[in-house]
Amino acid sequence: MLTQSLSGETHQKSLSGQTVKGQVQQSLQSQNAQSQSQSAQPQTQGTQQGEIYRGQLRDRVTQEPISMATVILLSADSTVVSTTLSSDGGTFELSGEGAHWLQVNHLAYQTLRVSLDAPLPDVLYMDQATGELGEVVVKAERPLMKLVDGTTPSYDIDQLFAHSSVTTAYEMLGQLPGMSMQGDVPTLVGTNGYTLVFNGQPSNVPQEMLLERLKSIPREMVSSVEISYTPIARYRAKGASINVVFKGQAAGSPLSGTSGQLFTEYSNRYYSNYAAGGSVNYSASNGFSVTANYRASLGKIRSDLIYDIAPFGRYTKGLAIENSGYTNYNKHTLFAELGYKFGRHALSVDYYGSLTPPEGTTRYQVNQKEREPLESLNKGNDNTHHVAINYRLGGNLLAGLFYTHYRDHREVLYGMEHSPRSPYATSYTSDQLSQVWGGHIDNSHSWDGGWGLSYGTKVSYSKTINGQTYLWRNGQQVPSDAVSGTSKELLADLYIGGKKQFKNGLSLGLTLIGDYANYIGAYETFQIIPQASLSYARNPNHVLQVNIQSVKRDPSYWEREPFSRADDRYQLWEGNPQIRPYVTYFGQVNYIFKQRYVFFLSGYYQPHRFEQQMYLDPDRSRLVYKTWNWHYASNASIGAVVPLPQTKWWNARLTLNGQLNSVKLDIPYEPTYQCTKPQYYVALSNEFRLSQKHNITIGLDGSYLHGAIQGYYSLGDIYNLACRAKWTSQDKKWSLTLRGDDLLNAGVLRVRVNYGIHQVGFRPSRYNTRFSLHLSYTFGSFDKVQTKEPTQLSTDRFGI
Repeated sequence: MLTQSLSGETHQKSLSGQTVKGQVQQSLQSQNAQSQSQSAQPQTQGTQQGEIYRGQLRDRVTQEPISMATVILLSADSTVVSTTLSSDGGTFELSGEGAHWLQVNHLAYQTLRVSLDAPLPDVLYMDQATGELGEVVVKAERPLMKLVDGTTPSYDIDQLFAHSSVTTAYEMLGQLPGMSMQGDVPTLVGTNGYTLVFNGQPSNVPQEMLLERLKSIPREMVSSVEISYTPIARYRAKGASINVVFKGQAAGSPLSGTSGQLFTEYSNRYYSNYAAGGSVNYSASNGFSVTANYRASLGKIRSDLIYDIAPFGRYTKGLAIENSGYTNYNKHTLFAELGYKFGRHALSVDYYGSLTPPEGTTRYQVNQKEREPLESLNKGNDNTHHVAINYRLGGNLLAGLFYTHYRDHREVLYGMEHSPRSPYATSYTSDQLSQVWGGHIDNSHSWDGGWGLSYGTKVSYSKTINGQTYLWRNGQQVPSDAVSGTSKELLADLYIGGKKQFKNGLSLGLTLIGDYANYIGAYETFQIIPQASLSYARNPNHVLQVNIQSVKRDPSYWEREPFSRADDRYQLWEGNPQIRPYVTYFGQVNYIFKQRYVFFLSGYYQPHRFEQQMYLDPDRSRLVYKTWNWHYASNASIGAVVPLPQTKWWNARLTLNGQLNSVKLDIPYEPTYQCTKPQYYVALSNEFRLSQKHNITIGLDGSYLHGAIQGYYSLGDIYNLACRAKWTSQDKKWSLTLRGDDLLNAGVLRVRVNYGIHQVGFRPSRYNTRFSLHLSYTFGSFDKVQTKEPTQLSTDRFGI
């Protein structure tokens, strides 16, 4: 139990050069009260068998023995192997398998760390600490991360955000080293996206739904976050992976009682918006647990879609569009889990719901540039229900079954406000019904000598029915113009992976994934997808990682249908049955210095990548949005995440990233387009501790992006300045956070298309500055709260 404790709070504090000898001594004495005395041999915590290490600690100047020092054996990735305390004579003895370092902590002395590659000296000398206790804080750079399994960086959230104004897990994600907020969405710098995982559970929940749930989870509920550029195969990640680990059972204490947080929030981005909800966990000592998260949000969002289009088709003088309007929304997200643990077995039933009431989303817009503006109204709702049953045996075997039901209904009216027989009056409905059934099983083994094996499979079958019915088209009633299409898919994967961790700090991993897809009635594919990793951590202050992987991406169900959708007389959205999946080949090299500074070099190549692009169609005089396969897209990236020297009242982190992006794609009505362009990104995140007495912290973040492209779009420079202030009550139950985002109103993408007849300028909004006020109340203890994500839900391909 003490080993687990030291790997958490105790060990983290010891790495700062401070000691927690009082906590360690009390824990040791309470466990050995019947046998321990000050004159006895020191007690060693840890049941692992291995080589015995013994010696004596002395003051380098006085030569006096040092008693009650914390002696810790560490593995190559700084994981605690075993611990003990030095006796009155300064002697210690402890053992453990896989130890690479011996570390000694004492309040009055500087931290000592000795490599175990060479024989341990009989006497270890320690230097007295130069800092004074009391009003003066011992100055030392605390490591922000450690390596899990010798390869995956894991950030301790309590340590990283000890005096932060960050409130929710969503905000926390965007503030992690290497992360940034782009368009109010957390992104991982230098990668082509990531897969979000909760508590190491494989999941197919799309990013937007996972992020929405994180908004209802307090930051204090998160224990650690692991960022892996080559995820373990069971994650089935698309790109890198980010594993958010929630707090669970505290070492040595039964998990029981109720804990959670309730919140309410007001925000304003031109219009007012409201949200409320909370997280709660109940666990009993008999292994039964209930976890729930709920968030309700409603409000109004202003839209200003502004286009400046050069002459084309019948618009011989060009075309100006300024679709001003708003979107009313009413959305509810809910997650609930019933769990039961008995011994090494765990069984859980999960439900995830994303619900909007009938006409819960209503979008109204009108082109202010028209002489006689016509109104466009889009009403509808979408609902997702997901149920999963999961069984886990120990930390290795995981099996489950899942079912997902998704329904989307839309009704579009354009130019119908006066008469349905006006020249451009159009009315139609769109529907989508998707159902997915599936199951998975994953297992892993580890043996002495550092060998590991993982394998698993997942099979799913989906059926999607898309429908579209026109009632009026250009002022003419359409008696029967219903079009429908049904698509069925059988998807399966099978993977096997091996790993070898050497005693010199080298770790190698290789995984092969067999991916089978049968798009029933269309085509089927099979391919072998490799993933490989190398990590070298001979010294914890110098870690080198090399990761290579490939991942497949499928188009959404609607994109593959031969449908078209028009919300006004200028724009048209079209499906494309010819889209094919593509594979991303990605590689990254990381160098981690002193467990704090991260430097990376990465790149990817995507043959036949697909993305939605807009282009001008002179034959139909329309601005068309369509998804199609390109020739390729590639990227080379270099960057660094540098924590700046911190003080008692300030800490900051600098992120630098440079990229070289290349694309080649066919463009309708023009020759093939090819472009290579550099991109630069810089961000500075600051946290200020304004008042320790009143628990007031403030944050100030700034970022700048230059040179971004997407297909044949050129994106304008983006400046973003955000601030926040947080007050926490003395008992840490109440907190109030005030935020201001995009204070310069310069964080909105400005798109420019300049290729042949395709001359378009586009800005999605003129109002992007946002202010919010967040109030939360905490009950229970988050040290004893755990939660996890619904597994195998995938709705990233749903939607019209």
